[in-house]
Amino acid sequence: MELKKVNRNRIFRYILEREEVSMADISRDLRISLPTVTQHVGRLKDAGLLLDGGLCESTGGRRAKAIACNIRATVGCGINITHRDVDFVLVDLVGTVIDYTKLSVPCELNGDYLEMLRSTLLQMIQRSGLPAAAVLGVGISLPAIIDGGKRICDTAFDFPVPPHFQEDLRTCLPFQLDFFNDASSGGYAEFWHCKDAENLFYLSLSGSVGGAVRIHRRAYDGDDFRSAEIGHTTIVPGGRLCYCGQQGCMNAYCSSNSLSAQGGGSLETFFQRLEAGDPACAAKWDEYLGYLAIAINNIRLMYDCDVILGGSVARYIGRYVPELNRRLAQRDSFHRAGTYIRACRYDSESSAVGAALIFVDRFIDQIGA
Repeated sequence: MELKKVNRNRIFRYILEREEVSMADISRDLRISLPTVTQHVGRLKDAGLLLDGGLCESTGGRRAKAIACNIRATVGCGINITHRDVDFVLVDLVGTVIDYTKLSVPCELNGDYLEMLRSTLLQMIQRSGLPAAAVLGVGISLPAIIDGGKRICDTAFDFPVPPHFQEDLRTCLPFQLDFFNDASSGGYAEFWHCKDAENLFYLSLSGSVGGAVRIHRRAYDGDDFRSAEIGHTTIVPGGRLCYCGQQGCMNAYCSSNSLSAQGGGSLETFFQRLEAGDPACAAKWDEYLGYLAIAINNIRLMYDCDVILGGSVARYIGRYVPELNRRLAQRDSFHRAGTYIRACRYDSESSAVGAALIFVDRFIDQIGA
């Protein structure tokens, strides 16, 4: 029975990683007999997880019928809550975002706010055409430390959470819920698509600076679930005041707030002015890149791995990566090469996507059980 479970899971994962395959492909590549493959594929079809595809390319004989995954057989939902807006996502079994909604709503965590979360989520599911039963669960991403019991044990200092917030959410949302730190779930989304890399660091540059780290293909949370809290590392001793009460934290120099303030409160406006040659924005950006290079170089020296740049700043930083690489190369104590930065797959929605993908992974893991 255990071998059957393992083989069924292997077969599903094999098909999921490809658009369409034949029974012969599965049998050959996984070294499982064709009758066994046929039996497992039949069971997975009965469960609604596989579909008949088209015809495979001819290899000389009659063309075989292809098998494909029903990638929308079941989906994960994610909600990322910050103090000024909310992201909602719906993702399928291959991590594609089916729907994404962003609302600029100040977080008040009262009855009206909870009703807004519920109605927006249900409307998004309804738009997808999927039944509510297809939803695996809803991951809630927060600027908070989540302990091993999935309890909020600490929050960002500008994000107070009422004592019964988690229970209120469970009452309000008619799905299985789980709670995650925003930077950790953002990293999960990016790591999910980087299966080739053994070690990675995810750096989130948004209203606050956070991170997540993967070591030997496993997320490292730390003893107190505070690993990769890079935003509270000191880069300027005695420098600007951080919201945590300390001085000189990376948060005070590399968050998106330090840029959007120069753009009249809008990050998009800042970069529009920067592109137009505004001297004040150019000076601010030069300063920002200098501090960012210091922080990324420190990460590289500590973890010796590629760094994925994510968060709201990542949406705009693409054309400036060569300049950032140049600054990193100047600071590189060993190789004089700053080419270890990776572009993110998601930007502002990454935390919500990661919270949803955790449910997708749990579902895939139990196929065959």
